[in-house]
This record gives sequence, C-alpha cells and structure tokens, in this order.
Amino acid sequence: MKSRDVYEILISAKIRIPTGLLNWFLEFELSDRQILTALTFASNCKASVFDRVFQYKIITNILPTNDYLKRYRIKDDDTCENCHKECVSIIHRLYDCELTGSHIGKILNFLKLECNKWYEISMIEFLFGKSGEKFLALNHAILELKKLVFYASKEFLSSEDFPELYYAKIKALIIKEKRISLDNDKYENFSNKWNDFICIYDFRGPDIEMFYS
Repeated sequence: MKSRDVYEILISAKIRIPTGLLNWFLEFELSDRQILTALTFASNCKASVFDRVFQYKIITNILPTNDYLKRYRIKDDDTCENCHKECVSIIHRLYDCELTGSHIGKILNFLKLECNKWYEISMIEFLFGKSGEKFLALNHAILELKKLVFYASKEFLSSEDFPELYYAKIKALIIKEKRISLDNDKYENFSNKWNDFICIYDFRGPDIEMFYS
C-alpha cells in the first residue's frame, strides 16, 4: 500500500473545508482553480509568513474586521470607523469603503494599464489572486495593497499621497527581493517575476538605496 492510499483511507475523509472558505465558494461560485490560486499564490510569490497568514485569513473569512469582532463579542459595533456608514466586512474594509475606494481604483487601473497589459482585475481577483504564473508579481503587489489598506490609519488612507506611498512600498519590495535574489544566485527568477513592474521601479540598474538598508 502506498502512502497516498493510506492518506485517502485514514486522513482525506476527515479533512473539512474551513467554513469561511466554503462561504466564499458559495457566494461567488469560485472555481477549483480560483480556490487553488487563493490558497497558494502568497507562498508562490515568496511572501513572508506574516503575509501568508494575512492572505489565509482573507480566504477563510477570519480577518479581524469589525463584523468578525462583533460576531465574537469583542466589539459592540461593526460600523466602519473610516466612513461611519457601512458594516465592516472584508470586502468593505479592503475594497469598497468610500474612504479608500478612489485610491484602490486608481492603483488597480494603473496596475492594469502599465503593469498587467490590459488584463482586468476583478474584485474576486483582488481578494483571492489572479490565476496564472505570469501574474505572480501582480498578486504580490495587490497583497501589499490589501495589507496597507487594512493596517493604515484613517489619516493615511485619506491622504492624497496614498498611491505614491504605495508605489514607494512596491519599489522597496522589489529592491529587497533583488538583493535576496543576487545573494542566492536567482536573479533570473526575480527578473522574470518583476519585469512588468519596471514602470514602478527599473531594477536593471544599480540600487543606491540597497546600501542604506
């Protein structure tokens, strides 16, 4: 008997899909490929453990937004502290709050036109990732955007400089990954990943900032 057979008999039937993921599946009728992308892209883009956990909390619907915290009686009010109008679900907090909606729309449009070669970025793809190896950098960049939106202060989110501050964050990420790739003799992999993002930062030249990290 092979190990796979043992798995099927003893373990497979006992695995339960997280309720939050099942709810997303039912709400949006996600395909198997979309679910696989949502579960794996953070690891594939070599994001940090923190980033992977953050994305996992989105996938399983346990990101601590106000509606989640109220459900578990940690907060009494689930109203958005930024717009003071809507219940703070994951979708509202990360995507369609009126305080951040214009910033997100502007950034996603830039990523679509300048970095993503005219491919649309839907709300589902924003939350769960865009399927395909060629979208690895895009998924990583959007993950950084979601983190920034979730953890930033109201003052930061309402700043007109928010998009530029986000692009600066992506630039810093590219420089960091370039340095790691050079140390590990994997520059080609790095270059293939971020090649479409040269419009944000042209990593092909020397990186003066690297020497001040």
